[in-house]
Amino acid sequence: MRRTQTANSRQLAVGGLLALAILAMGILPTLAATITVNPGEDIQTAINNAAAGDIIQLAAGTHNVAATIDVNKSVTIAGIGAATVQGTNSGARNVFKISASDVTLRDLDITLTSTYALAPTELEDSLIIVLANAGLSGVVISGNALHWPAQAGAMSGWGGRAITIGSSGSTDITITKNTVFNTRNGIVLHYGNIGVVSDNLVYNTKGGIMQYTSSQADADNRTMTGNTWGTVHNEWDIVWNSANYDPDYVASVLGVSIGNDEGYVVDRRDAAGGHAVGNRSHIFLNPAGATAVHEAKGNMNDPFATFALGVEAVIADGDIYVDVGTYQEQVVIGKNLEILGSGLGTIIQSPDTLTQYFMTGSSKNYPIIYVHDADDVAIRDLVVDGLGKGNAHYRFIGIAFFNAGGAVDGVEIRGIENTPFSGAQHGVAIYAYNTDNVARTLHITDTIIHDFQKNAMALSGTGLTVDVSGNNVVLGEGQTATIAQNGIQVGYGAGGVVSNNTVSSVWYTGPNWGSSGILILDAADGIQILDNTLDACQFGIYLDSASAIVQGNDISGSRYGMILYGSDSTVSGNDVVDSDYGVYYSASPLDEFTLNVFSGNYVGLYMDGAESEIHFNSIAGNDYGVYNTGSLLDATLNWWGSAGGPWFDLDFDDVPEYGGSGDIVYGNVIFSPWLGIDPDGDPGTVGVQLISPMLFIVDDVGPAPALGYLGAAIDAANTLPGIDSIEVRHGTYDASEPITDGVNIYSEVGSAAHTFLNGPISINVSNVLLGRMRQGFTINGDITVGAGINASDIHINWNDLLGVVTNNGSGTLDAIFNYWGEDGPDTVGNVAVYPLLPIPSDTIISYMDEHGLSALDAIDFAVLLDLYLSERNALAAVELMNVFGFSAEEAATLVEEYGALAVDRALAFCGGDYDDFLALLVGYASGGGGGGSFLGGGAGGSTGTAGFCVGCSIPLQLELVHPITGEPITDAVVSYSVCRTLPDGTAEIVALGVMHYDGDLGAYLFDVDTSGFEPGIYDIYLGTDDGRSRHFQVNVLLIGV
Repeated sequence: MRRTQTANSRQLAVGGLLALAILAMGILPTLAATITVNPGEDIQTAINNAAAGDIIQLAAGTHNVAATIDVNKSVTIAGIGAATVQGTNSGARNVFKISASDVTLRDLDITLTSTYALAPTELEDSLIIVLANAGLSGVVISGNALHWPAQAGAMSGWGGRAITIGSSGSTDITITKNTVFNTRNGIVLHYGNIGVVSDNLVYNTKGGIMQYTSSQADADNRTMTGNTWGTVHNEWDIVWNSANYDPDYVASVLGVSIGNDEGYVVDRRDAAGGHAVGNRSHIFLNPAGATAVHEAKGNMNDPFATFALGVEAVIADGDIYVDVGTYQEQVVIGKNLEILGSGLGTIIQSPDTLTQYFMTGSSKNYPIIYVHDADDVAIRDLVVDGLGKGNAHYRFIGIAFFNAGGAVDGVEIRGIENTPFSGAQHGVAIYAYNTDNVARTLHITDTIIHDFQKNAMALSGTGLTVDVSGNNVVLGEGQTATIAQNGIQVGYGAGGVVSNNTVSSVWYTGPNWGSSGILILDAADGIQILDNTLDACQFGIYLDSASAIVQGNDISGSRYGMILYGSDSTVSGNDVVDSDYGVYYSASPLDEFTLNVFSGNYVGLYMDGAESEIHFNSIAGNDYGVYNTGSLLDATLNWWGSAGGPWFDLDFDDVPEYGGSGDIVYGNVIFSPWLGIDPDGDPGTVGVQLISPMLFIVDDVGPAPALGYLGAAIDAANTLPGIDSIEVRHGTYDASEPITDGVNIYSEVGSAAHTFLNGPISINVSNVLLGRMRQGFTINGDITVGAGINASDIHINWNDLLGVVTNNGSGTLDAIFNYWGEDGPDTVGNVAVYPLLPIPSDTIISYMDEHGLSALDAIDFAVLLDLYLSERNALAAVELMNVFGFSAEEAATLVEEYGALAVDRALAFCGGDYDDFLALLVGYASGGGGGGSFLGGGAGGSTGTAGFCVGCSIPLQLELVHPITGEPITDAVVSYSVCRTLPDGTAEIVALGVMHYDGDLGAYLFDVDTSGFEPGIYDIYLGTDDGRSRHFQVNVLLIGV
C-alpha cells in the first residue's frame, strides 16, 4: 500500500485489519510516498513535508522559483515530461542546493530567466551546488538539462556554472547523462571530492568539466568517462586546475581525452607553478593569436600564433589545429603529434634563415618542417612553400623526417628550389632518412608536389617502411638540361609500397644522367610499385632492387618505360606505351613479365639479362616486340599482334627463321606456343585483363620450351580457368604433358597426316576434345582417361589412332570417326568407336570434298572402293544405300549388273519409289505391232523390212508394260526419230517427234508422213523415258517399183 501526498497535505489511511497486522508483527519500515508538484506550487514546501525516501515529481510545465531550493532531505526530485525549474532573480541563481545525503535530481530542465555578471565564487552562481565540507554521500544528478540563457561576448566574460561541488562536499557523488550548455563552466568539482562524472553532453562553455585537486590521490578519486561535446566543443572540455604537484600528463591529458570523446583537455598542475608545457591534448593556431608562452592558452578562443608555441604546449600524441593564414617559421617537431591545417589557405613559408638542421655525413640539411626522433607525426591539409629560398640553404628541404615516421596527407609542397631554378643538387620536397635502423613507417597520401629542384621525394634508410599511396601528384620541370630531377625515390634499405601516384614531366636532356618518375635503389626486398601513372618521364620506373613487385602501372611517353636491374622481381599488369623503349632489362634473374601491354614503342622489351620469363603479355604494334641480347629468353604464351605469331630472327641477320606477321623478335627467344587471340578483355583498364577461354597456337618453330611446344600449351591451359583451345600447326610434337583442365586440342586446318602426336596422352579431367573434322592428328602413342573421370564429356574424333585407347573413367568415351590402322580399334574399357574410318581420315575427308559426300557417305564410299568398284560405280552404290538402305554388297552387285548410268538415271526419276526405280532400271517391257513389232496396221515385207511408198504414212505403234507387274505404262514419254544414211556415211534426220498414247489400243501411236522422202532405207528409233530405245528399218519406195 502506498502513501499519497500533495504539496500541502499529508494523509495516512490505515484499515482496521492492517492495524491489527502491524500490532501482531511489530513495526514495519515506512513506505516511500510520491508527491506531485504542479507548476505554481511550492517545491520547497513539498520537500519540507516529505519524508526520507519520498519521490517528489515535478509536473510538466515551468516551475518559477524566487529563492534557492534547499534539498535537505534524502529524496528524489524528478521531472515528469518537460518540467522546467527556473530561477527568476539573482537570489535564485543557485536553483538547487543539496544539503542532505542520498538525494537524486533527475530529468529536469534547470535554468534562469536571465543572465548575470560573473559571481566572485563558483558556488555563488551555479544552478546546482553542494556546499563545501558537507561530506554528503549517495548524491545523484542525472538526466538533466542545465543551462543559462544565451550569453553574448567572449566566454571570458560569461557567468554561471551548471553544477559546483564545494571542497569536501561529497564522498560519493554521481553526475551522469546530463546536458550542459551556455554557462561559463559546466561541471565543477573542488578539492577533496570523490565521485563519477560520466556520459554527460557538455558544449558551448569555457570549461566543460573543471577539476580542482590538491594531490594525485585526490585526483585519483575522480572518474571521468564517456562524456561528449557535440559538434561545438567547449573552449576546454576538461580542465585540471592549478595545483602544486606534477601529474602524469599522459594519463590526465591524453588518457582522459581518449576516454571522453577526444575531449580538449588542459592540465594546469605543475610543481613549479605557472609553467606547465606539454599539458594540452589539442592546440589551436592562428597568425593573430598569442605570442608568448602560457600554460592554459592555445585553445580555440585563445590560440597561439606560432608552431613553436603550439608544439611546446601540446602533449605527445596530441593534435594541433592550424587556422587559415600564413606562418613564416621553421617548424621543429620532436614528439608524436598531428598537425591539421585548414586546406590551401594554411601556408607554412620558409623564413629567410633556417636555424635548425640535421647532419647526413658531413652535410647539413635545412628543412622547413623538421620532424626528428618521433615515430608518429602527421602533417595534414596545408601548404609548405619554400619561396625559392634554396640559395641560402644548401640541401634545402620542404618536410624532413630524420629518424622519424608518421604521415604527410593532403599537403601541397612547392618552391623547394633556388631562385632562379638551378643545377645545384638539392631541393627535395619530402626527405626521410633513417640512420638508426629503428623500424618506422611513413605514409604519404593526397599530396601535390611541384616547383622542386632535385627530388619530389627521397625516402631512405634501413628500417623505414614507406606507404606512398593514394593520389599523390608530382609535376616536374619538363625537359631540361639544368638538373636531372626525380619524382619518388625509395632506397638504401627503405622499403614498402609506392602506389596510385601520378608523376609527370621529369626529363633530363643533358648527358650522362637521367630523370626517373619512380626511382628504386637498393631498397628492402619486396618493395611494391603499384597502379601508378607515369607520363613524360625520361625513365618511368628505374628499379635496382631485389624481389620487387611492379604491377598495374600506366607508363607512357618515356625514353625508357622501365629500367630493371636487381633480381627475383615480378612485372605484371602494366601498360607501357608510346615510348622509345618499353623495358630495358638487365637483371639476373627476374622472375616474370606477365599480363603487361607493350604497344606503340620503338622496342617493346630490350632484354639483356638472364633467366627471365615473359608470358600472357600483349606485345603488339611496336617496331620491335622483343630484342634479346641476353641468354635464352622464355617468351612463350604472348600475343604478338597476329595469330600468325611474331617475325623471328634468331641470329640478327635479318633473315627470319620464322616469318609471322606479328611484332619483330630478335635473338635467342622461345616464342612458341603463342596466343592466337588478343588476350585483353578490357583495353580501357591498365594491363591485360585476360579473357577466357584462351586460344593457344603451337608450332615447332624457334627454340623449344622445356616442356616442348605442345607441352607448354597444355600446361598453360591446365593453369587458366575455362575450356581453352590449342591449335597445333603441322609438325611432330610430344603430347605427354598430362591434361588436367578442360581443353580443345586440334590441328590447323589440313591434313592429319602432317600433324603427329607422340608419347602417351593422359587425360585426367572431363571436357576435353582431341581432334575434330579437318583438324585431327596422327597419334602414335596410347591415350588413357584417368580413374574417376567422367569420360562421356571427352571426345576423340577424326584422328588416325595407332595406339591403345583406355577408359578408366565412368561413362562412355566418344572415340568415333577415327582411323585405327589396318588392325582396327584397340581399346580398353567403355569406348565408342563406331562409326569408324576404314581408311586414314585425310582420305575420307578428300572423298567428302571431291564428291560432296557426308562423312558417313564417304565411309561407305571407301568400303565400296574396297569391294573393287570404280569410283563412278561406288558413288552410284552410295546413293542406292542412302535411298533404299541396301548394304554395301547389295548396292555393289546392282551397280555392277546395270551400270552406274542406269542406276543414277533410275534414282533421278523414281522419286524414291522402289517400284518405279526398278521399272526405270530394268526398262519397260514392249510388245504388239506388225512387222518388226513396232508398225501398226499389219505393215511388213518379205525380207522383214517393211516397205512404204513415197507419200504413204508409216504407222508407228508401241505397247509398254511394267517389267515386274505387267501393268500397262500409260504415262511414259515416247519419242520417235527417222534417219537415213547419206552416200558420205553421215546420218540425216528427216523426221522426229513424240508419240501419243491411245487408250483404246493400249499403245503409243504416230503416223509418219513420207511425202518428200527420197526412196531408200530409213532407220526409225523409238525412245522411252526409261533410258532405252527400239530400232528398226523401213524401205521407202517409188510407186510401181
